[in-house]
Amino acid sequence: YSQKMVPALRRIKHTKFQSMLSKEERRKNIDNAFFCKSRYQPMIVGKHIGLVDDLYTSGSTVSNAAKKLFDAGAKEITVFVGCRKID
Repeated sequence: YSQKMVPALRRIKHTKFQSMLSKEERRKNIDNAFFCKSRYQPMIVGKHIGLVDDLYTSGSTVSNAAKKLFDAGAKEITVFVGCRKID
């Protein structure tokens, strides 16, 4: 059993701060904002991945990031957030 923290995701799209946008704007803003680095794919395939985000607003950021990790072969993803915005 081993654990590693790796920067597998890279933001490839400049986005506005999610907390300032409506739910629909958040989804559009973050769409295709991440890319999974191919050199980390062997470390992702079939694994349970922990995804860390600083602020949870609508879930758009973690959903988009998780999709990229699942596309790279992740078996399961658990999301950890520092805080959650309550409207």
